[in-house]
Amino acid sequence: MYKSGGINGESYANCVCVVITLTVWNYA
Repeated sequence: MYKSGGINGESYANCVCVVITLTVWNYA
């Protein structure tokens, strides 16, 4: 979806992954 990528894109995707993971673990 994010084809621009780059450091910003990767950092943003990484941050989203971390937030989702923490949220899932919090409700697990």
